[in-house]
Amino acid sequence: MCTLRTCLLLTMIVLNGLPGAGSAVAGDPQASAAEWAMIPAWCRFATAARKTENKVEQIPDPHIRAKIRALDASGCNGFHHYCWALIWANRSYFYDGEDHWVTRTNYDWAISDLNYVFHNSEAGDTCALFPEMHTKMGEMKFLIEKPREAESSYRAALKLKPGYAPAYAGLSDMYEAQGASDKAVAVLQAGLKANPQSSAIKKKLARLQARTAGTGPAP
Repeated sequence: MCTLRTCLLLTMIVLNGLPGAGSAVAGDPQASAAEWAMIPAWCRFATAARKTENKVEQIPDPHIRAKIRALDASGCNGFHHYCWALIWANRSYFYDGEDHWVTRTNYDWAISDLNYVFHNSEAGDTCALFPEMHTKMGEMKFLIEKPREAESSYRAALKLKPGYAPAYAGLSDMYEAQGASDKAVAVLQAGLKANPQSSAIKKKLARLQARTAGTGPAP
């Protein structure tokens, strides 16, 4: 007898196909109001930009209308799938059970939704979401124990946006988790060189150097 969550996941797989890192299949998580509240506000209106039924003009908030128009203009297509990916990922982050299959399946759905946007956006990697999408992909690839693919995703984010602090932070965290503190420090130093004004990178580098010197708290 499966748990309610596991049964729902099995039903989703039957309806949509098996998710996977290399799959073009992507799934609607059927999110709750609480789950929508945990991701960017514009996500609730992202489906309004679907090419077949564009309803951006009906979005009440002018800032959200402007955000969605900007994403569309940058070459992003199907970017509501990015929002779905965030919801799938959050389900794994906050899952408090012991069923590894549940967390892995949630991550696989998230990765599939990210891949949907990558595969369907305009050529040339112009989509404004791509740096954060590659960073999120790197984070999840590491969590499913694929560090080489994770590193490639972080590097892809930095290639598109050389001063992108979250990608430097994620790559540094990965190296530190692997016990390669020297590489973690080097990544943050490179990040600070690319983005000297980033207070987030400065603080993270200072904390990491303090830990490696034995004078700071554990992460």
